Amino acid sequence: MKSIFVIQDKEKQAIGAAFEESEAVRICKENTTLTYRSLPFFVSKGTEVIIKAGPIGQEYLPKNSKK
Repeated sequence: MKSIFVIQDKEKQAIGAAFEESEAVRICKENTTLTYRSLPFFVSKGTEVIIKAGPIGQEYLPKNSKK
C-alpha cells in the first residue's frame, strides 16, 4: 500500500493529486489557498487515476480566462 496526496481548494474540493509528498508541498507553496491530504492508495499494474473536480471558482482562473 502507498499513499496518494490529494490537492484540495479552500472548500476541500479535490483539484489534483500527486504521488510524492514533496510535489504536493511544492504545489501548495505556490498557491497558499491550497492544502493537501494523504490517502491510502493500492497500486496494481495498469492502475489509472482520474481526478474529477467540480466547477473551478473564478479566483482560481487566470484573469484573462473566459468561461
